[in-house]
Amino acid sequence: MRASTIRAAAAAIVLAAESAAAAGLPGFVLTARTERGTYYSHASARPDVGRIEAFVKRLESQLGTPAPPTARYYLYEDVQQLTAGTGLYAAGVTDTARHEVHSTLPFHRHEIVHLVASGLGDPGVFFHEGLAVALGDQGRWRGRAVDDLARRRLGAGPMEALVRGFGHGDPEAMYPIAGSFVGWLIRTRSLDDVCRFFRLSAEGPRAFPLAFGLSLEEAGAAWRRSLRPGADRLATGLRLTP
Repeated sequence: MRASTIRAAAAAIVLAAESAAAAGLPGFVLTARTERGTYYSHASARPDVGRIEAFVKRLESQLGTPAPPTARYYLYEDVQQLTAGTGLYAAGVTDTARHEVHSTLPFHRHEIVHLVASGLGDPGVFFHEGLAVALGDQGRWRGRAVDDLARRRLGAGPMEALVRGFGHGDPEAMYPIAGSFVGWLIRTRSLDDVCRFFRLSAEGPRAFPLAFGLSLEEAGAAWRRSLRPGADRLATGLRLTP
């Protein structure tokens, strides 16, 4: 999870160079140091450095932005230990401002997306989580396709309210919904357009139509139609017009 305070709750992986003099947190042991990042473990488990760095390299190319520098990745034994260390009950916590990540997983695609995408801009937690679910979790949540979950949990109401209310809804509904919508944008527009939207986020409400050529509400209506039984949700190359 990527919160507006920059601290995010969910499993995370951070990659980048760290100063050789920087010390890790108490109780953690330095387990790996590479040109891309520094990794710490609390117990015998070790971060899957090879997979992490290969995925980051791929994302940097796809998103057109580098992973942030001077970052650390801490691998915890379990959620309880992470909660004791961070104060948040989650599989992981990351602070993108400090590039400091705490995780219970040796390799977590979802949070690698958060790390790299943090350099694009900040259109809000709904879109950050949606991108992480679409790319990192490959359009699945708890092993189920997010489009199927979104169809079951999506209620009525304007898209703007859905986007703004992300942090106030049931996470088991909101994450799949956000992932479904952002995944739909990637399939029907392009990943480049989504990245452009992130970069334009400082423009406020104008950013969405500038990036996609239609309003948030128009996109939301088309996405909802795509979730209806029988709709071809997996079509690629489709370009919508306002």
